[in-house]
Amino acid sequence: MAPLLKVGVYSVTVEKPGFQRFVQSGIKVGVQTRLELDFTLQLGVMTQEVQVTADAPLLDTQSANVGQAVSERQLSDLPLNGRRYSDLVFLATGVNTATLIMAARGEGVFSVDGNTSLQNNFVLDGLDNNSYDENLQSRSAQVVQPPVDAISEFKIQTHTYDVSFGRNAGSVVNATLKSGTNQLHGAVYEFFRNGSLDANDFFLNSAGQDKPQYQRNQFGGAVGGPVKRDHTFFFASEEHTAVRQGTPLLSSVPTPLMRQLNLSELRSAPRDPLLPTLASFRGCITNAIVNSNCLDPVGAGIMSLYPLPNTNRGLEGIPGAFFGNNYIASPVSKNDLDSAVFRVDTQFHEPNRLFGRFAITDLRRFQPGIFNDLEPAYIDGSPSTTFVRNLSRGTSVALGWTHTFSPTVINEARIGFNRVASHSQQTPFGTPSVSAQLGIRGIPDFPPSIVGGGLSTFQITGFGI
Repeated sequence: MAPLLKVGVYSVTVEKPGFQRFVQSGIKVGVQTRLELDFTLQLGVMTQEVQVTADAPLLDTQSANVGQAVSERQLSDLPLNGRRYSDLVFLATGVNTATLIMAARGEGVFSVDGNTSLQNNFVLDGLDNNSYDENLQSRSAQVVQPPVDAISEFKIQTHTYDVSFGRNAGSVVNATLKSGTNQLHGAVYEFFRNGSLDANDFFLNSAGQDKPQYQRNQFGGAVGGPVKRDHTFFFASEEHTAVRQGTPLLSSVPTPLMRQLNLSELRSAPRDPLLPTLASFRGCITNAIVNSNCLDPVGAGIMSLYPLPNTNRGLEGIPGAFFGNNYIASPVSKNDLDSAVFRVDTQFHEPNRLFGRFAITDLRRFQPGIFNDLEPAYIDGSPSTTFVRNLSRGTSVALGWTHTFSPTVINEARIGFNRVASHSQQTPFGTPSVSAQLGIRGIPDFPPSIVGGGLSTFQITGFGI
């Protein structure tokens, strides 16, 4: 019995006086591999040797698990857009993409055998790696997302896994990190993409706007080796991903005629109010034209915040013809992701082996609204214009101790600590309040670092701000 072997290729030698030595090589041990090897010794002297090269077994007779193992070779050779190892789960039978909304919200989201996309169990180095973030504000179903070059192997189990993995009804994604060896090994890399060969967006092109920006840089490295040969080893990996992408957005802004207080272009042109409580405003609107003496300074200030139309201007000036969608822009979203792992393995006494691992994933996102080029402090919180900054950090610490009492009794103890901290905020958060500058009075002036900042939230039906 040889439990707790690391992922790799092994050879087994069996010898006994009076029999030929038996050597079986090419034995592949992966994540959760359970192999039973049968040996037949032939009579002879020990100087004679029988060599057998083992191939992967066609049938696993040691467990009823159904799934797919993805080796280090596959991780490095298969095309992997975005270099997220969890995307390779689709090599397994029964794995399907999640709903469009869920798939767009985060990493590690997929459906297995008809179960929901949040019913999967992620395990890293034998310890829990689930974010438990049902709304995916952290943008991932995992606490940490190790770089591909740090993964030794992973296995996705889709059916009949044993009770030790019985957390969810979906799948089990069991990954293990690489360890150092007696030889120093390392790698550096960079993958990049840009929009040089991309076509312009149809609506941007028709409005005479430049094509949206796209720039993706993903780079990092990994190194592993000995701290003390045959005794202590280390492995470290770090990766940074930076994406800058313009997103075409369409909204509605006031026309030049509206800025002159002529609202005849609206489909429902305003009229003088008839309610008795609004009698003081009678005579302010004549043929859909607002009397300048009735214009509130706050309204004038808000009107000045809008940019001029830059598309779909053919119906300007025609009464009742305004349908909106006359302003287009491609603000640039920013996504920065850092992921790093560090692991140490040591054997401080013959029967004792220890490992320690620290992993961190840090995500910083900026999702702009259509008026991103305007003064952010004057943008409110309506869905069409919100600028959102998303900050998320996942931290995972793991320790493992294996003690061999005898050839048949082994104890393994592992302990881990996970933390996911994520939050989103509007860009004006933390800036001074500017409501008073537009004449909006009576709003409590709390410290912006506590409750917000910028302009107070309001909406104008049919327009973007």
